[in-house]
Amino acid sequence: MTRTVVVGIGNTFRHDDGVGLVVARALRLSHLPHVSIRESDGDGCSLLEMMRDADRAILVDATSSGLEPGTVSRLEPSDSRISQIAPTSSHAFGLRDALGMGATLGVLPASVVIYGIEGLDFSPGRGLSAPVRKAAASVIREIVAGLPVVET
Repeated sequence: MTRTVVVGIGNTFRHDDGVGLVVARALRLSHLPHVSIRESDGDGCSLLEMMRDADRAILVDATSSGLEPGTVSRLEPSDSRISQIAPTSSHAFGLRDALGMGATLGVLPASVVIYGIEGLDFSPGRGLSAPVRKAAASVIREIVAGLPVVET
């Protein structure tokens, strides 16, 4: 059985920065079989731990790279755009660093997909901006559609 983990990354109290958490919570309500849903504040060490023993990891995080708000970037750890989409982190050891270290140590799952959703509003407060809310719904549909069918 392939073990899939979905990790929503973000901060609920910084508007669009919470998009990864919104996606994770919506997927959790879907009761997807054989999928573990996790939430992270973006700390790289905890991200690596959450992916440990998974065959497949799907990470969802807000980005602030200058793209149009609501733009979805679907990346793999080896993609050179990771530096542009996640150039820095509010954590000393964030997503980009975790992926690099995990690859170096050979501890990343066989399949890792990162959905970066370009944010509009990262100010203090709750709730997503309209373009990010729309992008989140699209990412949720794409993740569910890409999961293996489980026969009962």
